[in-house]
Amino acid sequence: MTRVGIVGCGRVAEYHLRFMSSMKDCQVVGLADTNIENARSLGARFGVDTVYPSLEELLDSQGLDVLHIATPPACHYSDAKAAIERGVNILIEKPVALQQCDLVEIYDLATAKGVSICPDFIQLFHPSMERARALIESGELGRVIHCESNLSVDLNIPELREVLGLHWSYRLPGGVLHNYITHPLYLVLNWVGFPKRIVTIPKSFGTLPQGLTDHMDIVLEGERITGRVVLSAVPRFTAYYVQVFCEKGIVLVDFETMTLRVARESKLPRVINRVTSNFETSYQLSKGAVANVAAVLRKKLVPYHGLRTLMQRYYASIREHTEPPISRELALAVGKVEDSVSHQGGKLHLHLSCRPSRRANVARAQQVLVTGATGYLGTEVARHLVREGYYVRALVRPLSHTEELERLGVAIIYGDIRDLQTLQEAAGGIDIIVHVAAGLRGSNKFILDSCILGATNVAEAARANAVQRVIYISSMSVYSFAAVRRGRVITETSALDSRPEKRGISSMGKRWAEDVALSHLSDPVAPWTILRPSLIFGNGRDLVHSLEMKVGNTLICLGNRKKLLRLVHVADVAEAIIRVIRTDSTRGRVFNVSHHDQLHFRDYVKKCLRAGRYKNLRVLYLSYWLGSLGAVGVRLLRRVLGRGPNMSREQLRYLYSSVVVDSSSLRDVTGWKPSAGLLEQLLW
Repeated sequence: MTRVGIVGCGRVAEYHLRFMSSMKDCQVVGLADTNIENARSLGARFGVDTVYPSLEELLDSQGLDVLHIATPPACHYSDAKAAIERGVNILIEKPVALQQCDLVEIYDLATAKGVSICPDFIQLFHPSMERARALIESGELGRVIHCESNLSVDLNIPELREVLGLHWSYRLPGGVLHNYITHPLYLVLNWVGFPKRIVTIPKSFGTLPQGLTDHMDIVLEGERITGRVVLSAVPRFTAYYVQVFCEKGIVLVDFETMTLRVARESKLPRVINRVTSNFETSYQLSKGAVANVAAVLRKKLVPYHGLRTLMQRYYASIREHTEPPISRELALAVGKVEDSVSHQGGKLHLHLSCRPSRRANVARAQQVLVTGATGYLGTEVARHLVREGYYVRALVRPLSHTEELERLGVAIIYGDIRDLQTLQEAAGGIDIIVHVAAGLRGSNKFILDSCILGATNVAEAARANAVQRVIYISSMSVYSFAAVRRGRVITETSALDSRPEKRGISSMGKRWAEDVALSHLSDPVAPWTILRPSLIFGNGRDLVHSLEMKVGNTLICLGNRKKLLRLVHVADVAEAIIRVIRTDSTRGRVFNVSHHDQLHFRDYVKKCLRAGRYKNLRVLYLSYWLGSLGAVGVRLLRRVLGRGPNMSREQLRYLYSSVVVDSSSLRDVTGWKPSAGLLEQLLW
């Protein structure tokens, strides 16, 4: 029985445990994580009771045969050394080490201690890749002459986007792409061998902030074989494949479709081959698709499938005292290229130090802090404040695109409204806080924390720094639309939603954040003003997709032709904030912000959409009972699948609501009014 421990109890460790639980010849005897709750939670799911807050305690308390290292890469070197020095074999996640010299040291130490190292190069053991390797190694296609791999990655994922501060992957020597580049590299270097020459061509297409490299083209020259790796965060579709060019054919493994395609040398005339080759490709793809379906149904093909095969072969190599399934030579070749990319990769790291204001035209004494200043509304607010001569400080998250703020010359502080300390630092010396930030997409915890905890922290920071006042940007969604009849008017005294959770997590976040704001309206130190804007449009935002659902050339409207639109231009909201700041009597008040023109949906379609870019647009109006029937179907489907969209009665009422929003209080107190007619603004 192989005694196994795992250090690092994040998402990847779950796959390690899942596969080990089905292997009869190994036993997980302990888990370690500096966050002991992570270890306990993961252990409880897989029946591992023994957990430790440090790797040292795990190594000292259990006689391990193998340690799986699933910690962040910055810990790999020290974790590997600690295990090897105690005579423990290691299976280690990628990248194995941050520098080539560290990687060599780890392997040399393992050789001296008589233990083995196995990097987690799992895609080499994907079923399609194994079939490809067997075919190529058989010699049927002749010698390999070139190999290339393409991987596109999505960096807009909760794991990177929602973390407090900056995710560790952005601090890797090769930047955030360093965390992904190992996979395509070992797929290519498996054939190319140790590279004689490495040329990296970095590009920035603006996907990442501050001009960071988001696309790399790496050309490799081996002893006899050439290679190429393209790693990109730019494409919105996922591409992940490896293609091996041989003398008599080409082998392509697509990891997204889990298929293997082989193009062989043909003895048919070229004209005939052009016609028949597509049928051959279709046959291979169809055959692969059927095989994949059968494998999934028999649970023979699962996520991280190659990890299971790699683990089984690595444990066998330990028992039989043979070489591990991943050679030292391949690991060092990968490390060599990773090292080179760190030096040739262009701009790889963010500059997150505070940026002082560069403006010379500050004409007003009041200093304003804007949270969420890189967002759609926040940017417009910053523009208006600068134009009006205010000193502006912007609190932005590390991955925010700050190009417009830098052009405006405002002061920039990197932080997060969920972190009270950075928020208090940002509020130092500030007279007014305009709180715009709110995460309305992402995980439930992120949305609730950014809304509710964010508002709580703003209140605390305002009081601690004796800020004169807070302007809070709320939402029209806080009202109870079930309590307002069709065609009636919503005023600031209309009932608020008492069950926002029924309408979704975003509505719940804004509604409970509203309660925080309301509790501070009359704060004696830093009184609040609440603005509740309607649906905001303008400055190029595609209103069509915000209002209803568009499928092809058909727009589906939940309601009839006379449904009233509740809209306000983004510049008018920013102007409302300016007027509230200048009017002392707005302290401790709540104001709706909405255009006073009443526009029916049919008029919007006729005069704006069909008169512009959607000339041949068709509109399908769904009555409330049809929408209710569809919502029931969506809920049933969610119950069956256990996931997917949901549509509650409360959400449906909100979407079908047709009411008038009264902004007369804001007009009477501050003199605010829309800058132009609603139809005119929609046509800008």
